[in-house]
Amino acid sequence: MTVVAAGERAPIFPLTGLDGQVYHLGDMDELVLAAFFKTSCATCQFTFPYLERLYQAYPREGWHLWGVSQDTAADSKVFAEKYGATFPILLDDGWAASRAYDPEGVPTLFLIAPDDQVMQVVPAFQRAALNELSETVAEHVGVEPVVIIPDDDPAPPFKPG
Repeated sequence: MTVVAAGERAPIFPLTGLDGQVYHLGDMDELVLAAFFKTSCATCQFTFPYLERLYQAYPREGWHLWGVSQDTAADSKVFAEKYGATFPILLDDGWAASRAYDPEGVPTLFLIAPDDQVMQVVPAFQRAALNELSETVAEHVGVEPVVIIPDDDPAPPFKPG
């Protein structure tokens, strides 16, 4: 398998969240940012507070941010609490979604259009790409974009996963 690329159809999956709700990509008619991660990944730990900034920056209508965990519910819950994630954390038990998307590493972000086409793939931590994702979300929901990682933020331009 190879990583799902921008322009390809996103693999459809149902995953259960820590909240007990089933999230089904095939049922969405809105923008979805799926962030694949492992709780032991240092770059994931570094990235999640910035993803939370993105989540808090925009109204909930028209888009969704889902963390897709490759770990247990207990570990994922501790991780979400520790790194301040209030967006839904989905459990990829058996790694069916991870095998379908086949990210080369974590974190990997997949921005998926309402028609289930992958718009953008962001491996690792990339300052510029996170700000571009913010602009795309803002355009999609019809509001002014928010800079998620300003120039004076000490985050590096890139942090490998």
